[in-house]
Amino acid sequence: MTTDMKRYILPVLLILSVLTGCADTRQQTQKATEDYILYDPSPREQQLCNIICDAVNDMEPSVSLPQAQHYTYDEVYKVYQLIYVNEAAVFYLSPQFGYENGSRGISRIKFRYIYTKDEVRKMYEEIDKSAKEILDGIGGESDCEKFKHIHDELIKRCTYGDGKNADNAYGALVEGRALCQGYSKAFDLLCRKASLHAVITEGDAQGSHMWNMVNTDDGYYHIDCTWDDPDDAKRPDLVRYDFFMLNDASIKRGRTITSKAPGSTGVKYDHWAFSELTASTYEDAVRLIKAQAADGTIRLRADSRETYDEIKDRLFGGDGLGEILRECGVNAEAIDYTLNDSDYIIEIYTV
Repeated sequence: MTTDMKRYILPVLLILSVLTGCADTRQQTQKATEDYILYDPSPREQQLCNIICDAVNDMEPSVSLPQAQHYTYDEVYKVYQLIYVNEAAVFYLSPQFGYENGSRGISRIKFRYIYTKDEVRKMYEEIDKSAKEILDGIGGESDCEKFKHIHDELIKRCTYGDGKNADNAYGALVEGRALCQGYSKAFDLLCRKASLHAVITEGDAQGSHMWNMVNTDDGYYHIDCTWDDPDDAKRPDLVRYDFFMLNDASIKRGRTITSKAPGSTGVKYDHWAFSELTASTYEDAVRLIKAQAADGTIRLRADSRETYDEIKDRLFGGDGLGEILRECGVNAEAIDYTLNDSDYIIEIYTV
């Protein structure tokens, strides 16, 4: 879960280049990510971001600020948290910082790091190794297929859970255990290493939460790897797509967006429409179940609450689902299923 101090995302995307002269602490990982992603900073914030990023790249203990700029604590806090939240490659940076006041505002920022330079070098090597294993399997597919590959492989490698690195990419990619921050930052890092565009988004989903948005030729779409990871002991490689490639209208069925993220109104790559797994009637649901019955996993999404309730009642209120599966030669006594009432999604597992 994210904390309130992380909700500082501004509206329009701007990519701020990291200044040259970085130490080799970040090695391949930072070279692959290259840019820091923030939302519409003012010129003052951009300058402050560059100052902080330069210092954090080199793991400097502190950095002085130009007194002519009169930076206030609120300005420093806002930009610092933007970097901490949005830049997956600085996992070694503490969310807390110290500062000194000068005659014209804050004169120096004091950084806190949770690992030493030697530890960070080793951890980057491990991150890069894990990332390479994932990205080597991408091939030459479309961007949407690449997003799906990263989504699927990250979920297969990671389990939801707490720990020292649960809020960063190292926890998700190397230790295989993360909270929503770790999933989101790992997905962001992998996308940037694959030259794909992803950003981090925050909101309220039964509590404070973090996920990603990806940019396509049809605009932005939402991807939530955390909630698509079922952590199913019986099916360890199971991946859900309840929260894969959704627009604002779909994602907001079960959550609110609290960060000022890019708008998402696209329909071209909506997972359920794109995969032709949307049911407008009960008859549509029956057709989709029969088409997928031999696959082991059956997925469908109703196009409305009314349709979802009808499908659910007719499938599970009696023996409707059993009759359909037996007609397809599937053992109806050995099935499991999940019902996502917020998003009108039904998943049935036949093996």
